[in-house]
Amino acid sequence: VRRGECAARGAAFAGSEVVGVRSARAIHRAWCRRRAGAAGAAAIATATARKRVGLRSIENDMRTHAEPWYLLRMAAEASETAAIVADVRDARPSGVLRIAIPSKGGMADETRKLLKDIGLEVVLSNPRQYVAVLRGFESVEVWLQRPADIARKVATGEVDLGFTGRDLTAEYSDPQEEVVEVHDDLNFGACRLGLGVPMSWHDVHTVNDVLSRFSAEQSPPLRVATKFTRQAKAFFDKHNFENYRFVLMDGALEASTQMGTADVIVDLISSGVTLRENLLKEVEHGTLLQSTMQLVANRTALKENRELGALTRELLERIEAHLKALDQYNLIANIRGTSPGEVARKLSRAVVLRGMDGPTISTVIPPRSEESGMYAIGLIVPKSQLYQAVDELRRIGGSGVCVLPVTFVFERESKRWMKLRREVLEQSGLV
Repeated sequence: VRRGECAARGAAFAGSEVVGVRSARAIHRAWCRRRAGAAGAAAIATATARKRVGLRSIENDMRTHAEPWYLLRMAAEASETAAIVADVRDARPSGVLRIAIPSKGGMADETRKLLKDIGLEVVLSNPRQYVAVLRGFESVEVWLQRPADIARKVATGEVDLGFTGRDLTAEYSDPQEEVVEVHDDLNFGACRLGLGVPMSWHDVHTVNDVLSRFSAEQSPPLRVATKFTRQAKAFFDKHNFENYRFVLMDGALEASTQMGTADVIVDLISSGVTLRENLLKEVEHGTLLQSTMQLVANRTALKENRELGALTRELLERIEAHLKALDQYNLIANIRGTSPGEVARKLSRAVVLRGMDGPTISTVIPPRSEESGMYAIGLIVPKSQLYQAVDELRRIGGSGVCVLPVTFVFERESKRWMKLRREVLEQSGLV
């Protein structure tokens, strides 16, 4: 407000050292009187009835009763984001590429393990620091950040590449068109964003059952505890449902329904055990999106920076080759035959002994004074077919079967890279 901005924006960010809660309440009332008409009176009454009005309560009331304020706030934030993007790009050190990974928790451990498995070691000299280096890549900085902030910073260009969840990219990336998927599924962090309702609602089994409870005239708004307001709003818009308001919470959402703070929750669900232990259940068609950890990049940075394109390609191909290898074994065995052709014919009659592009067959050099006629074969088989492959080898005379892990399986070309190249890089003339 002191900067000449709209009163609504002042109320939204009234937690600063200059504007207190009491001032925010006054701004809140004034705005409702000016813009919300009769609905504003309800907001004023709600605010006045409370002995203590917190900032989140003000924001919830204004979002519910004064939709123009909400739209103004979104417009202001979009304008701010555009300014941030420009400032960040101007301030970036020349020649330095930035990768962001989760700083703490299970996702941090899994991400660092993946990087180590593909031969890229993150070196952090001090565990209290938030910037590391990638061994062997002098021009690359690795920033340790909260997953939600990674989604934001990839969008603004503060970092070039980021490891984060699809749910966070969908919720927090702004502008979203600046975020491009490099790898859509890193094989960990799978979960879903879903709607949870109390188990005591015995007659509620679908999303429509939930919404019909709050669709009647004079019905109070459905109180939704969530930190995924963008996705929840899109979900309710899809169902043409408007009678709701958000209860903004950062954690322990499952407790909100028992406390009486909210009617339902919209939160991440993995196994569903936490939901059930807090007397909540999922409903049919209540999944907002499926999520997993992914690698994302800033679109503009990819278009403009040839070095970033090369790093992105190498990182992507290492990840793809490693993830494909996780499900494979390398089998090596000896088998007798009169010629490589005869051995190949024996293998071709088996169901799972054909390898990825056919088996490799080579002559075994026998010890002196011993007969030849022994051949060594090598082939790649899926882990799920390991025993069947060993059994078939034995049946055709195989012996000395060795099973080795596979670290990487590189294809002739990366389909994901070719797709990214068509969608982003070819437009810039960098390839």
